[in-house]
Amino acid sequence: MKSLDELMQTARLPVMPEVAMKLVSSFGSETLEITYMRDVIAKDPALTASVLRLANSPLHGLSRSVKTLDAAISILGISKVRTQAIAVCLSNSFELPKGMSRDTFWNQSMRCAGYAMWLALAVGLDENEAWLTGIMLHLGEVLIVPLQNAPAPAAATPAARWQVEREQVGFDEGQVMAEVAKQWNFPAEIVQALHDCASPLAAAKFAPLSAVLHLAAILSEAERGDDAILQALPSELVARLGIDIEWIAQYLPDPASFTDTSML
Repeated sequence: MKSLDELMQTARLPVMPEVAMKLVSSFGSETLEITYMRDVIAKDPALTASVLRLANSPLHGLSRSVKTLDAAISILGISKVRTQAIAVCLSNSFELPKGMSRDTFWNQSMRCAGYAMWLALAVGLDENEAWLTGIMLHLGEVLIVPLQNAPAPAAATPAARWQVEREQVGFDEGQVMAEVAKQWNFPAEIVQALHDCASPLAAAKFAPLSAVLHLAAILSEAERGDDAILQALPSELVARLGIDIEWIAQYLPDPASFTDTSML
């Protein structure tokens, strides 16, 4: 099998748009302003339309429509706009493998991102970075499927799918996407979370975001109220985050609340 470095050298990675590169580079800025975000996004008319569509979503319950980027960023917040805009850029850059339904794929990605955000809020992590990392995890699947002899069955659990990926390719989708994220200069915590999400407790240093991502992946592929899935959640990992399975079962959001793909 190829090493991860060799795989990345031969893989046909999508080209990261300039707008997305500028948005990613802004993660390191301590004084990010609305004007900077506005000027970057305004260079892409389609992205501008997506941000305005998000701001005008019924979810925000506004009494009048939002017509400018400045207003949209003020309402949504710089951090949320940045992560949502990066997600749009990524969704436009990745070509899904033949036979993979775009609607199904993005609905699943949004569910994973939504649960990651929900769990992040519960344990005190950055919910917007968690949301974006959840989106990125499934993009690793887009990269790894063409390399497999036979993808895991559609009904397989995330853990089973990751195991099949490692057996056939040598790496799982999180590890592959982590390397891409590293090359694209995403924050180190996002890179690490992707790399370790399949086995958070086996990592050299435990990263809560990797645990959040692991649990979100499991929850995203279960139906609400599925007791079997809830009981299958790794209890040690749940406890490491300072929560418990009973709390998850009681407050678990409806996955339908996460699957508005209109922006993507």
